[in-house]
Amino acid sequence: HFKPILVFGRGRRSWMPKEFWKFPPDTPTISVAGWCQGAVADFGKGKIAFFAEAAMFTAQIFNQGRFKAGMNHPLARGNAQLLLNVIHWLSGLIACNNHDKN
Repeated sequence: HFKPILVFGRGRRSWMPKEFWKFPPDTPTISVAGWCQGAVADFGKGKIAFFAEAAMFTAQIFNQGRFKAGMNHPLARGNAQLLLNVIHWLSGLIACNNHDKN
């Protein structure tokens, strides 16, 4: 059984642009409230983690430093700690809400 993490709350939307990184005012959006951004589970003799967005675990800077993405984005301050926690859980260093037997 997967344990969901990073479940989106009310009011969260996904933009559906027709062209990459172009968001005109009429860009369609859909609600993602209740959608799961990531999940973890025991898998056989090990553990597994899934995430829907790989860029959240990167550190990107574009346009001579004017645009920051991933862990560098000012609204993503918790991404680095989340990644560290996931790695520690996968390695067995920490437990996930007493879900693990360790």
